[in-house]
Amino acid sequence: MAFIRDPRPVRQQILSGLKISAVLIAVGATVLLLGPYIPVRRIEAYIWHLRHGNSIGIGQYRVPVPKYWYVWPMEGNPPTNGVLMTDLNTGDGISAQQSDLLKGRTLSEWSEWVSRAFATSQTTKKTGQRDYRINGETFRCLEEDFDNGPKLGHLYSIECLSEGGLEVQFMTGLGVGRGHDAAFYSLLQRIQKL
Repeated sequence: MAFIRDPRPVRQQILSGLKISAVLIAVGATVLLLGPYIPVRRIEAYIWHLRHGNSIGIGQYRVPVPKYWYVWPMEGNPPTNGVLMTDLNTGDGISAQQSDLLKGRTLSEWSEWVSRAFATSQTTKKTGQRDYRINGETFRCLEEDFDNGPKLGHLYSIECLSEGGLEVQFMTGLGVGRGHDAAFYSLLQRIQKL
């Protein structure tokens, strides 16, 4: 392969190279300035839903994943053993994992054990308890209120555990309050046992 010599004068060749460099620098600067405004997590969530659908398998359960929720595996666990999901619109979060919290205990013993921990806590209070029967299996849910002081306010969470060992925890976004509890319980009731 032989090189073909550019017939243009050297001055024109240099000016052409400078123009190309200026365009590349302008494109690079634009990407650096606008990069933080690109909704990367939304794009990743969209791609995740295209690849996996609207649910994920965790152990012997199929957990629904709402649209616009970002999903990633828990650190140190394979994706089938635990995931974290975040609502990109509200900041609400759900973790779901196969758990060994029961370890031969009943759901009543587990909830009493957790309630005793809340009783000694200065910042966390148990505010309610609900039982659901989902696909023939009991899920016990404990509603909690974390007082983070006057600057951050209260965070509300719901911790659920099934007889089969599926642990699902819901945490509202900052400043949301209890407004999304019904949506979480609706999602919980759509869990399927495989």
